Amino acid sequence: MERPILELGDDLRPTPAGSPYDYDWKGGRALELKLNIQGVRDLQAATVQLARVLSDKPELRQGVLAVRIPSISSDRLRKEWASVKSLLRPTLASKLALISVGGNQPWTDPTEPDLEKLAAVIHSHAAGTGRQASIPRQAITPKFFEIFKILLNHWLRNRGPMQIAEIIAQSGSSYPTVAEAVNHLVEKHELVRQNNRRVEMSAFPRNTWGEVLALSFSLRMPTHFADTSGRPSDPQALLKRIGAKAPAELAVGGVVAARHWDTNFDLNGIPRLDLSIHAPNQVFGTVAITKADPALTIVGSRSPNIVLALHPLLRKEALFEQSTKDPLSVVDPVETLLDLHELGLTTQAEELVGRMTERTAR
Repeated sequence: MERPILELGDDLRPTPAGSPYDYDWKGGRALELKLNIQGVRDLQAATVQLARVLSDKPELRQGVLAVRIPSISSDRLRKEWASVKSLLRPTLASKLALISVGGNQPWTDPTEPDLEKLAAVIHSHAAGTGRQASIPRQAITPKFFEIFKILLNHWLRNRGPMQIAEIIAQSGSSYPTVAEAVNHLVEKHELVRQNNRRVEMSAFPRNTWGEVLALSFSLRMPTHFADTSGRPSDPQALLKRIGAKAPAELAVGGVVAARHWDTNFDLNGIPRLDLSIHAPNQVFGTVAITKADPALTIVGSRSPNIVLALHPLLRKEALFEQSTKDPLSVVDPVETLLDLHELGLTTQAEELVGRMTERTAR
């Protein structure tokens, strides 16, 4: 997904590939463009991602999110923006700014001359009237998400090029849907077509990976559980209890899976238990969880007492791997990385990518 090439003199500079945001803006500000998102959940995910950047980089004084969301009105966007900021720490919320380029007239929150100047530039490009305008052609849809994860999983596990038929079989998507996703990744130079019509990642796909991370929460739709028994949190014991009664559709991810994929994974303890449930029909329940431990209760994603996160996996094939140490199978490396990012373990996730990439290059 190419971003618009914005020109604002020396004030605005594109960041290198792999950066968690799109532009450095003079005065210690970061600009993130999201000009093709679908709704409120995408707005929430992008805002949280930018807030994480501000938290990780205290030297930044402001993070600016530029959005175009045709599906919601300007009034509703203002309300949703205020709502999502209210869920963040005040110190982070105060450093966030929004630019809306939907409709005929762009607007900013807060109203500042510099922001309004930038809003006019972005609006011009997004409307196709600015020089070198380039609007994303493909959104990160749930189907694209699964196809991308399948391709990346295959590459991280050093399994060579994939046939289109394999991608169709594992994702459950139609040929046109897979072909469109493949063409998009080829155009971004993240996927290479071989002479035998197979395809393979050319390297770790930093650009698309960053876009996926920004929308990961809304795409994965995790269900969170807290322990209401009052006992101390013990994810390892919880894994054993659930594993003793779990169906084959359930697998463990997060830190437990990271240790399976990388014996050098460096983290003491388990901050919470991450599980994935294979639900190709997009129907899944939580009975297996609550039956194994009746004290577990569904809570909101911002509860301070979360001990377990359950992620539905919607593709046709689960791609789980049998574990020799744990009572459940483990999720694939890509789901593991997404779990780590969701936990805020970005450094450990990057280290895991580095070690798996080294093995792939050998």
